[in-house]
Amino acid sequence: MDVSLFLYNLIKAMAMRRTRLRSIRRVPRSEILALQRRRLAHLLEYAAKTSSFYRRRWNARVPQPEDLSRLEPLDKTTLIEHYDEVLSVKDLSLDDTRKWLNGKQDAQPKKYIFAATSGTTGQPLVIPYRLNEWREGMAYIIRSAELAIEGTWGRGSDPLSLLYLMRKRPRIAGVSTLNPIHVSARLTRSFRAGIVPSLLLSAGTPLEQQLEELNRFKPTVLGGYPSAIAPLVKAAEKNKLHISPELIVTGGETVSQALRRLVRKVWGLELFDYYGLAETLVIAGECRRHQGLHIYEDAVVLEVVDEQGKPLPPGKTGHSVLLTCLFNKTLPVIRYDVGDILSVNEEPCACGTPLKRIVSLEGRKDELLVLRRKNGQPVEVHPIVFESALLGMAEIRQFQIDVLAGEKVRITIVPHGHAGDTVPKALSALSEALSPLGIGEDVLQIRTATGIKSRRGPTDKLLLRT
Repeated sequence: MDVSLFLYNLIKAMAMRRTRLRSIRRVPRSEILALQRRRLAHLLEYAAKTSSFYRRRWNARVPQPEDLSRLEPLDKTTLIEHYDEVLSVKDLSLDDTRKWLNGKQDAQPKKYIFAATSGTTGQPLVIPYRLNEWREGMAYIIRSAELAIEGTWGRGSDPLSLLYLMRKRPRIAGVSTLNPIHVSARLTRSFRAGIVPSLLLSAGTPLEQQLEELNRFKPTVLGGYPSAIAPLVKAAEKNKLHISPELIVTGGETVSQALRRLVRKVWGLELFDYYGLAETLVIAGECRRHQGLHIYEDAVVLEVVDEQGKPLPPGKTGHSVLLTCLFNKTLPVIRYDVGDILSVNEEPCACGTPLKRIVSLEGRKDELLVLRRKNGQPVEVHPIVFESALLGMAEIRQFQIDVLAGEKVRITIVPHGHAGDTVPKALSALSEALSPLGIGEDVLQIRTATGIKSRRGPTDKLLLRT
């Protein structure tokens, strides 16, 4: 797609946000739920008529919205195996997407935009969007950004209008992936469109090179994977990164409270986190109150479920989460098993947005480490436990967590200057973090290094397992 088409899509998305989506903060929750129900009913009817997979799965019956929780979930393996049948269109196929993944750009017809998953947990999956569906996803993302910048940019004006953006000229830097097939790179390219100065770096680029480019570019908005933002904040803490950002945003990985505290300490800012997938583009995002991530219920249906796939009440942490995308009818994903561990709250947020919120987002099941307690019993631990213990240590410049065979965890530390007592301090901090879980320090192997070549997947997301 050329720049002119990207700009056209961006203008259309901004227009959609202004006319159809922007009023969501001014309507009662009952209207949002009614809209969600109407859109869900339309999606179910559309899928039953146009997708041979759903028509067979539902025995040629059109489910009603109240039937959703009783429908069989859809996992990634099944979606790939039956990809062509799930598609609601006849001019696309799984073979087309694989050709596109392998660099054959004309395998993507002009009336579609393809976006790929990261593939860190298996083979990448390509999600096709019609142009109007892609623009709608962009519109939801623009609206979510408005919740973050409200009150800081353009008081009394529309901070996300083209005219305001062209006048303010924010300088936007992202540290995630340069892989052109991944959804984050596709969206970044869609939003750049030549309107604002922007810089996109790979999270796998050596830290010194990242610092050099960011110091030269001087971004006012900095975003990226949490694992990429953390060493940048640490560098700023040691006066090696000389930028004055006005907004920090993260996505693509689980963000820790330790990183939030560090951003607040170093830059005096609150970090804004966003939650999305290639399969749905957008799911939830934070507002200025930071009381959880607002779920965009007019765009998706999110179900927190137990091990049997049955929905759990608000406040309960689930075994997984099932997502239904209400605006992508090209490849309908209905009750799609994401594997994330989270809980939601339906109480009103202080910001006034009548959307329920994700109040605990613990990451994906496949990210959990299985370690042994002192009594020999297995326990699941998220890597954030280790990250939270180490991010607050000023003596540490960088660190890397590796899962080894035999239920051991190796921590590689790059100290600032001489190692000194950095290792004993790190061991103490980690032991304190693991003690409430009944885990002893015998599971840890700590070593120092002068630098780290982080292992990242095809879209530069951090990999833990060796």
